[in-house]
Amino acid sequence: MSLSEDIRLGALLHPQCSAYFDYGDDRTITACCAMGGAWLAQSHHHSALSSFAYMAVWPITSRHVLCPQCLDSARLGHIVAVHLGSDRYGICTGNLRVRWTRERIAEWVESIEQQEVPQPILIDDTKEIMLVSSE
Repeated sequence: MSLSEDIRLGALLHPQCSAYFDYGDDRTITACCAMGGAWLAQSHHHSALSSFAYMAVWPITSRHVLCPQCLDSARLGHIVAVHLGSDRYGICTGNLRVRWTRERIAEWVESIEQQEVPQPILIDDTKEIMLVSSE
C-alpha cells in the first residue's frame, strides 16, 4: 500500500496525537499520529519506528518537498511527522501550533504520490519495461 493509504488505515486504529504514539498506564497504544498510524497499518511493532525505518518502508518519505503550510523544504516524512502532524513544535505556524488532521495529511501525501513517474527497468540492452501500479 501507499503511504497515503496507510495513513488513512492507521487513522482508523486510534485517535490522533502529536507524537508517534501516546501510551496508557499499561503501555498500550492509546493514540497515534499520521506516521505512527501508518506504521501500525503496516503491522510493524511500534518500538521500531524511526525516520530510517519509515524511509525503508515508504521510499517517498525521503523525497524533498515543500511543506504546504510553511513552504520550507524538507523530507516528506519529516513534514508529515513534525510539520503537519505535531502541535508540539509549531514549526509551520509559529505559536499557533495548528495540527492537520490525518485525512488532510493523507490527501496531501496522495497528491505527491500521484506525481511519481514510473522508471523503466532494463531487461537487457535492447528492451525495457515500465513498472505500472496495480491499482
